[in-house]
Amino acid sequence: NFTSMEDTNKPDYQIGAQIGSIQADFAAQFSPDAEIILLGKVTDIISELLAGKMDGAYMAMETAQAYQSTYPEIAIVLDVPNDFAGTCAGVVKDNPALLAAVNLAIESALADGSMAQFKAEAMELATGNIYEGLLDADGNTQ
Repeated sequence: NFTSMEDTNKPDYQIGAQIGSIQADFAAQFSPDAEIILLGKVTDIISELLAGKMDGAYMAMETAQAYQSTYPEIAIVLDVPNDFAGTCAGVVKDNPALLAAVNLAIESALADGSMAQFKAEAMELATGNIYEGLLDADGNTQ
């Protein structure tokens, strides 16, 4: 149904986004005439999409790709135009020592490849395909 951003802006569509996210801002900007459904967790958005209760959703590309790898019935159809370069870390103002330490840790993780590994592991965990704690591989408690 969505071949352009304009296609998402119809009153008969229900479009999801996470509360308080940049994607919620995108939904308001690009789909103001649609019924915007704001939910607290991306997992809830995915559940609503899979159940057919929403026509589409705004989410970060990497998040969408991770869920698509688990749920092939989810299609990524549009790339939202934006100027955002990625995720950031925030520190309290007037704390140059902490800022320097955070920047050093980020630079180090980018240089040695561990940032990519952290990101890949986080995306895999987000899909729900990894069982930890007291669950076995079948999802049963031990």
